Amino acid sequence: MPVYLIEGKKVRSETPLSDAEIDEIGAEIRASQQAAPTVPTQEKPMGSVDTGDITSGFLMGIKDPITAGAQMLPRGLETLTSAGGMYPNVVSSFFASEAAKMDALAREEEQKYQASRAAQGGEGFDTSRLAGNILNPANIAVGVRGAQLLRGSPVLQAAGTGAAAGTLQPVTDMSEESFAAQKATQAGIGGVAGPVGMAGAQIIGRAASPLVTQAEKTMRELGITLTPGQMLGKQAKAIEEFAQNIPLIGSFISGARERQLFQFNKGIINRTLRKVDETLPDEVIGRDAVAYTQQVVGRKYDEVLDKITFDFDKSVASLLEKIIPASKIPSAAKKQELSDLINDLVYSQIPVDDTGRGIISGQAFKNIETAVNDKIGKYSRSTNPTDLDIADALSDMLKTLRNTLSSQNPKQAQQLKKINAAYADLTVMETAAANGGAKNGVFTPKNYQSAVRMRDQSRRKRAFAAGRARGQQVSDDAVEILSPEVASTVEGRVAMSLAGGYGALQNPAVAGAALIATPVIYSKGGLKALEAIATKRPDIVRKMGEVFKKRSSREGSITAAEVMEEYRRQSGEMPFEGAR
Repeated sequence: MPVYLIEGKKVRSETPLSDAEIDEIGAEIRASQQAAPTVPTQEKPMGSVDTGDITSGFLMGIKDPITAGAQMLPRGLETLTSAGGMYPNVVSSFFASEAAKMDALAREEEQKYQASRAAQGGEGFDTSRLAGNILNPANIAVGVRGAQLLRGSPVLQAAGTGAAAGTLQPVTDMSEESFAAQKATQAGIGGVAGPVGMAGAQIIGRAASPLVTQAEKTMRELGITLTPGQMLGKQAKAIEEFAQNIPLIGSFISGARERQLFQFNKGIINRTLRKVDETLPDEVIGRDAVAYTQQVVGRKYDEVLDKITFDFDKSVASLLEKIIPASKIPSAAKKQELSDLINDLVYSQIPVDDTGRGIISGQAFKNIETAVNDKIGKYSRSTNPTDLDIADALSDMLKTLRNTLSSQNPKQAQQLKKINAAYADLTVMETAAANGGAKNGVFTPKNYQSAVRMRDQSRRKRAFAAGRARGQQVSDDAVEILSPEVASTVEGRVAMSLAGGYGALQNPAVAGAALIATPVIYSKGGLKALEAIATKRPDIVRKMGEVFKKRSSREGSITAAEVMEEYRRQSGEMPFEGAR
């Protein structure tokens, strides 16, 4: 098969071609070449990358920091080689020309991209390009480095990171301002937007992973459903407390608060009963609930006592003999008083044989335990320091007796420990229910807090002072969340006034809506629904929320800086200009 080279192209033919046929084919080739537009080959500046037609917004966003870097690099080298512009030379002039070429290429690529986007119907915010900007590894690296360098204030970190992210945007319009001026503008916009973005990321993070205080957590563990005011903070709580005085809607809020009081009582009682594997029946409350708890704990105690014995021998006696020397009692008279107490409370209650050994039943041991506890309570309420020393010594003795009982009855030791803990909780509960402010045995958080302090038998209430008294964590948390503030009426009135509550309620439409919404919100189902909305999130959402909160000064500031730059690019206006 003959092959002919015609106008620079190889042409194959099954038969030999005549001169006329060769001329005809050459004419066709020349005509086709003349019809096709000639694309001039532009000299590519140093550091440029041929990416072809950029039609993908995401890829354009990824490329933007690369383009910005390519614009800044030759300028930096020009400044370096000319000693800050003081001594221009051939090398610095070369870098200046490269910077101009890079600017032209950046401008051309931007025009091509915008034309392509317009042809495809794209308009408004370029979300795909924005995503590319935000997820660009260069921006993320800037965020990490900014957080490392700008230690201290998170706001300062966010401003610095936002400014750096702003500079990593190409300059494509230099018709009015110089490159340096536009770059400074980008840094300024990013610096202002950074803290705003950080705050926004923190809000999103808190919404996705709500911050639950220890007090709120304790209340929910007790089975208490919080109201909106209690969940939203002190000011909202003050408004809600004052709103109880507003006609029509106030009664629904008061009703929800009253239900909380019953929930608190049941929560405290069930917390005690769970230690002995029991729960309070739903319909039982007040004094009946306290009596029920007494019966259950007493029955559980009797069941265990029937299975145990206390073996008093010389080893136990030697442990008790160490109580007096180990005490801090200074006078001989008071030491004798303590010795008489031990004889009366323990030795006289245990019949021993000739070898000094005596075995008593579990019930007899309980009687000794009760008598010793009564004496501890009496001496601990004294203002005499030596009496407090006697109370401490009796407490040590009781601890020794209980430890011995547990070691002698290992099978029942764990259950006995639980019952003792339940009994100790019961004494606090009984004291709270007997308080004058407890109506029909239904005690308030403050009643319970007072009972916790009263039942603290440590010297000078040291355990309560240190926050370690039995039941104190629960009582303190309950007072913080559930109890009204002393000045709540005044604070609530002021807060509602500042929030525009009075004016809003004077509007018939608002008042009508409040009258309809309040019974729904403060109903049992309404409060449960609000609690679910406020606290329950899938694990993945909570983890994302924690990431938002932890990294808000980085990703939040970068995102805000890029959003502001995209706004400027689309609108041609300066962000925040109207706020000045």
